[in-house]
Amino acid sequence: GTFSESMEAAFDFSMPTENVPVLDYIKEWWPYRNHPNVLLLHYGEVYKDVPGTLRKLAEFLGLNDISEEDFTEIEKRVSIDFMKSRQDRYLCRFGHDNDKTVFSAKAGIIRKGGVGTSKKHLNEELNQRFEKHLKEKLGDDPELMKWYKERMH
Repeated sequence: GTFSESMEAAFDFSMPTENVPVLDYIKEWWPYRNHPNVLLLHYGEVYKDVPGTLRKLAEFLGLNDISEEDFTEIEKRVSIDFMKSRQDRYLCRFGHDNDKTVFSAKAGIIRKGGVGTSKKHLNEELNQRFEKHLKEKLGDDPELMKWYKERMH
């Protein structure tokens, strides 16, 4: 089928039961976001500034002795290109019992590595369903919704 049909199938599979409960995790951790032992990262922030995020993470973990050479190597190894070159090693499983294989080496789990790229493939109905799903999962906290949405662009 088409990419749009694949998106609809993925949406139908994951949204009703939240097989990948990312939004639940975000909502659960949101009240603790300013706690000194919590570092809440958004993929959009990480994607836009990998070196800065790595340094932020190292500082949070108290890893103050990482050399510039090591930072460069770490940045290389977390890059989309590096992961794509090794994607035959990845198998994405999820579901309530990790019994669903969604991506395999053949299909590829690593796509383009962007932010908000899937949304442009959603038709109006799926966009509306996604917005409804966001509101149901994240609730009415405007600060949380802003944090989530602003980083998706």
